Amino acid sequence: MRLTETEQQIVDLMKEQEYLLQPSEIAEKTGLNPSTVRVSCTKLQKKGYLYRPIPGFYKFLSPYGDANMSGLRVHDLRLSAEVPGLRGAVKRPDVAFVLNGAEVVYQFGKRHGKFSVSVSHGRGLDYFGLMRVLARVEEDAMRFFGIELEYECSFHLNRDLRFLRLDRFQSVTIGDLGGCFRRIYQKGDDVRVEVGVSKASLDELVDLVTTEFNLTSFCFSIRKSLVNVEKTVKEINRKVGDTQRFLAGFLVEDES
Repeated sequence: MRLTETEQQIVDLMKEQEYLLQPSEIAEKTGLNPSTVRVSCTKLQKKGYLYRPIPGFYKFLSPYGDANMSGLRVHDLRLSAEVPGLRGAVKRPDVAFVLNGAEVVYQFGKRHGKFSVSVSHGRGLDYFGLMRVLARVEEDAMRFFGIELEYECSFHLNRDLRFLRLDRFQSVTIGDLGGCFRRIYQKGDDVRVEVGVSKASLDELVDLVTTEFNLTSFCFSIRKSLVNVEKTVKEINRKVGDTQRFLAGFLVEDES
């Protein structure tokens, strides 16, 4: 796919970058117009040259290595909790709705006295999507039953390896006696690596997803701090250089 001169400049720069860059930083390093860079980054993402792991930051999409990994996502989430007084009660109809692209269904089991929640999402829920869904579930459960519930859950976790293809097969699945499985399969233009967990507490799921999110955010915050320190040091060095040149000129005039 042919690139414009501006797009080629951005790609050449991004190939050499170890860290993620914002469009404003790309514009500063290339001397290009910031608005042009923002538009070009969006086009390069669609063309498969850049990817955006978090909003506002871009990285060159290498054909090899972990740089092409998406963030951790959750899908096929199932929650269940025992509810006092639900067993043997009048059957309630299921409740279904869509929240930020996630299909959510509530079921009220009078036979076993359990409140069940199923959540599905095509790509899987990222950290923010998961937190929004769980907040809604807790809010609705409090409205339904007036108490906080203790949930057990099953779920799948996945990552996508972008723009890769499996050779000679479409899917490989490995299961274990604990009910968990690991699977790798072709998902469109990407290869998806998936782990299924058959039984865990909701707290364990939240801790897992939150830990990864916090670690990623921490790395980005360190990187941004280092960039700011670098800019400060360059500015100090520039001022020191100006001062030295001024003093050198002053001494020359004084000697004459």
